[in-house]
Amino acid sequence: MVLDAQSLEFERNLMRALIISDNKAGHVNQSIALAMIMNWEWELFQVKYKSRLCKKISYFLDFINISVPRLYKELPCQNNYDLLISTGSETYYANKILSKKWQIINIAIQYPRGYRINFTHIFCPFYDYPQKISNITTLPVNITYSDELYHKDKANEFIEKKYRPKKKAIGIIIGGNNSRSIINHKLKDQLIEIFKNNPDYEYWITTSRRTEKETEDIINEFKFDYKLIWRNDRYNPIPAFMQLCDKLFITDDSASMISEAVSYGNANVIVIETINKTKRNKLKKLTYQLVADGYACLLSDTNIQLTKKINIENIIKKSLKNLHL
Repeated sequence: MVLDAQSLEFERNLMRALIISDNKAGHVNQSIALAMIMNWEWELFQVKYKSRLCKKISYFLDFINISVPRLYKELPCQNNYDLLISTGSETYYANKILSKKWQIINIAIQYPRGYRINFTHIFCPFYDYPQKISNITTLPVNITYSDELYHKDKANEFIEKKYRPKKKAIGIIIGGNNSRSIINHKLKDQLIEIFKNNPDYEYWITTSRRTEKETEDIINEFKFDYKLIWRNDRYNPIPAFMQLCDKLFITDDSASMISEAVSYGNANVIVIETINKTKRNKLKKLTYQLVADGYACLLSDTNIQLTKKINIENIIKKSLKNLHL
């Protein structure tokens, strides 16, 4: 819903946001990150269509500007909020229904493909190919958030409770297969290359919830100073890796993980390329643009350079401050 500029009073301590959730971590975390960056109070409400048909119908109903709340199993009844935030196709129509009903600001994250783009504002990563119009801010990465002390605290926790470094270290973060990428036997050669080119470092590694047993078997062939297999230990050492390591090697299967790595911490980011499964791979597009802009390097680069950090918070705050709606 588009409101006049005077109704947008983005005073940090005055705003109360309702985050409409599809219960997907990669989506919900971006919505929460936006609220945290702006220091808005927030609450979550999970929505779900009654059926796949209901979702399909929502695209047409939005096109003709009709709100039908009963397509969802449940929507919140009481308005105690100043704005709505949502990420993901399951949430956009609910966002519009409530914004229209309550006459409040609504923000979408990622490109709401298939729906009209008449949200108050949209934050969209460049790899979603957004239109260039006034209510869309194109972002270089996904929205992530970390306060000043978070990574330092996690680094201290890691040193005190998990592992005390004896010299400078490199960190390796291994993800897993998805619809766009495959991690396979090529990883063994990539790990050999990392060890060979970084002889004066300690070697730390962590897997993720998506890492397959076959990949874990490859990892177990190598000797690491610190190793975490997520299947066996749910502790998250990644914030500590970002803060403590000189270099951070990360597989390119997760946009959120790469986005966080190039936005926070001290480590230089080097991307471990996976096998491409699709012709139009958004993750590859993200990686290559970050490399071109100096925020990351590729493991396959012959000359790995120091990398910069993206200040995603400044981009978002500037966009909201300068809105003319």
